Amino acid sequence: MCDQIRKAFPAESFSGCSTAGCVCDECQEIAALLRGKRWDEITDEIMDICFGALPLLSEQAITAFLPAWLIRSLNCVGAKEIRVREWTLYELAIYSDEEDSLDDVERIVERRRRLRAHFTAAQVEAVRRFLLLIGQASSISDWDRESIGGAVDLIWQTA
Repeated sequence: MCDQIRKAFPAESFSGCSTAGCVCDECQEIAALLRGKRWDEITDEIMDICFGALPLLSEQAITAFLPAWLIRSLNCVGAKEIRVREWTLYELAIYSDEEDSLDDVERIVERRRRLRAHFTAAQVEAVRRFLLLIGQASSISDWDRESIGGAVDLIWQTA
């Protein structure tokens, strides 16, 4: 699986806008840590700081850096609680509960669809296989599995 991710996502220096334009201290720190980096240059120290950064990144930055989150999530696929995997799933899967309105769910689905539009077919397939593997092999909750299943069905299908 890691080889498929490496082949699908070229390791290229990212020079675009890392965050979605926010100027808060957290986003500025993330932007500084990722500036000019390739996804395969994200060290464990950077990942410890940025583990929950995916929702703060621009769609282009997610496309550029997602492999770092995917591979780190796979490194501990059987562990019960992994922050990097948790935040990766939050960004790729479709989480909702009974308190969410239909509009809330539609916004989540639309965000995932916008993100998917930035991916090549090989990248979509790598994300789909990642989600299926995590859904089958990890010590995750039933809610995680449902959220992954919904995302695979609605977003991460390959044509």
